[in-house]
Amino acid sequence: MARAPHRSGPLKQQNKKHKGARKSSDKNPKPHRVTKNKVKNLEASRGTKGNPIACVLIPLSSSVPTHLAQLLFQTCEPNTEVIKKPDCLQNVVTIRSQILNKYFNLICAYSDDLFGCLDLANFADWLVLLVPSNPSEIPDSVHELLTAIYAQGFTNASYAVLSSNSNLKELKQILEVIRLPNVFY
Repeated sequence: MARAPHRSGPLKQQNKKHKGARKSSDKNPKPHRVTKNKVKNLEASRGTKGNPIACVLIPLSSSVPTHLAQLLFQTCEPNTEVIKKPDCLQNVVTIRSQILNKYFNLICAYSDDLFGCLDLANFADWLVLLVPSNPSEIPDSVHELLTAIYAQGFTNASYAVLSSNSNLKELKQILEVIRLPNVFY
């Protein structure tokens, strides 16, 4: 009688693949997962880890209340967090905007200090010039200050009036005269 040839059954042990073979691409190696998580965390915190935006408030007269301007900036957005309250000479306030997801440093300058204003204007990312509501309160030294600021190349300044009952036409005329200094480049 002839024997039947041996056939392997379903429980046969498979030979192991060689250790040098490439791994399948569907599995994520641990170092790659870690860098992926770091990228996710970095994108989630974008805007909060960077340098704060420096906003310098320069009053054009000593009668302009800079603390009121700071307070208006702090309360212009309902969910603004005040991170650091003023505790130094320049009254620096650090706030965090929830909508923009950015930090802002609000720095107040003194209207009498020309060189201090120029240093802060060079440092600023955003310059806000606070105009008094009464145009007769603008001193002649403002022309010097603005000429020096524009001579250093800082042309994108914003003007703000902290009063609702001011004569805007008269203020615009005065600012046009002051804004265009007689400096030729």
